[in-house]
Amino acid sequence: MALSINIKGLGVQTQNNAKGRKQSKLGAGLQHHQERFSEIEANEVMKSTESRIDPTQSKYNISFKKCEGSFYDLMSNTYEAVNEARIREGKRRMRSDANIGFMGTLQLSDDVLEASGFDKSKPWSENTSKSQLAVKTLYQYMFKHLKSRPDLYGFVESATLHVDESTPHVDFLTRAIDINDLDLNASKLSRGSKRGEKQRFMQDELAKDVQKYVIDQYGSEKGQRIIDQY
Repeated sequence: MALSINIKGLGVQTQNNAKGRKQSKLGAGLQHHQERFSEIEANEVMKSTESRIDPTQSKYNISFKKCEGSFYDLMSNTYEAVNEARIREGKRRMRSDANIGFMGTLQLSDDVLEASGFDKSKPWSENTSKSQLAVKTLYQYMFKHLKSRPDLYGFVESATLHVDESTPHVDFLTRAIDINDLDLNASKLSRGSKRGEKQRFMQDELAKDVQKYVIDQYGSEKGQRIIDQY
């Protein structure tokens, strides 16, 4: 089953870190791009992105999880709370350029979309309800994997199935710092002993979990046929 996941670290922005290189990645524009569910919101996002968005399809975007409040505030406040707790325990503050979360994309291959009956040459609204359901279900399995593996990604705060671009995909934001684990950060989660090792492991675990979910839902015989089809 051809599935892909791509992630990169997010830095923090605070008043004391206003000149940091990564602060813009946590700005409001990131969350607005992530959580757009109307033509008005899509048109606003298009003013500051190179993504090819069809605003007429944005109302069909599906939220798997929406951030409660401002993602920027959540990340910045958690960053400060973790630093205060670290100081109380005699530890140094986290670096001002520390990676404290991930932004990433989940994507089905064109072969999987074709096997689902989805036609990329047509907008989402003109595809069959059967193919829409198949695509949505596969992405729900992928999202379930994200939620179940904080040891790999941290904690998912926002995830949206975007169907208003050329290929349906899920964009997600995670928090990789936590007051209950003062040494946690995104770099620690993504680091492997060899270059690309952790990314390959994430890819393998994603495929393994999604196949398990398919078999759990449909049974071993039918589930395996579905996996072979995709």
